[in-house]
Amino acid sequence: MSERAITITSHRAEIALSIALKALRDINSKDELMQYPQADYAISSIMALYGIVDEFPDWLPLALAKKIKKVPCNLPNIEGDCWEWQASLRKGGYGQATWNKQPVTVHVLLYTLAGREIPEGYELDHLCRYRRCCNPDHVEPVTRQINVLRGMSPCAINARKTHCPKGHPLTTSNNSAGRYGRKCKICHNERQRRAKRWRK
Repeated sequence: MSERAITITSHRAEIALSIALKALRDINSKDELMQYPQADYAISSIMALYGIVDEFPDWLPLALAKKIKKVPCNLPNIEGDCWEWQASLRKGGYGQATWNKQPVTVHVLLYTLAGREIPEGYELDHLCRYRRCCNPDHVEPVTRQINVLRGMSPCAINARKTHCPKGHPLTTSNNSAGRYGRKCKICHNERQRRAKRWRK
C-alpha cells in the first residue's frame, strides 16, 4: 500500500471514529440503534480497535456497555472479570439505570437481557461479593434467606459460626435459641451453676 493510500485510510478511520462517537452519544436505546443497519457492527469494531470500551457480548446494548468497565475479580474462585458499573448507584451500592423509561437495578437488567430467568420468589446474589458488578456470570438466583445468610450482617456471621467463644461446638444438641440468637447450652449451664453457688 502506498503512502498516499495509508494517509487516506487513516483519514477515513478518523472520520469513522468521529461518526461512531457521535452515534454513541446520540443512541440511547437498542430500538434507535436498529434504525442504522450497520451501525452496531461498525461502532463495536471501532470501539474495540481504539480500546474505547472492553469487549462485551452481542446481546449487551452499547448504551449500557459504554458505562461498564471490566476489572479483575478479587475472589480467586470466581471466573472472569467483574463488570464494574461506572454510572449511577443505588444507596446500597448497586448499579442503577433507566430502561424503557423505568428505573432498574443494572445487574438484574443484564441478567434478563442475557436470556436468563429469575424464578418467582428468588433474588440475585453476587457470588463475587462486589455490588457494582453486573456480570451475569457473577450472580446466582437464590431465596431471600440464603442471600441474607451469605452476607456480612451480624445474623449471617453468627449463623455461620460452628463454635461458641469458649470453643464448644454449636451442634443440634448443644444449641438453643435465646433472646439474642443462638446460645451454647454448656456455657449456659455453667453460668447457672456458678449463679447457684454464689446465691448460697
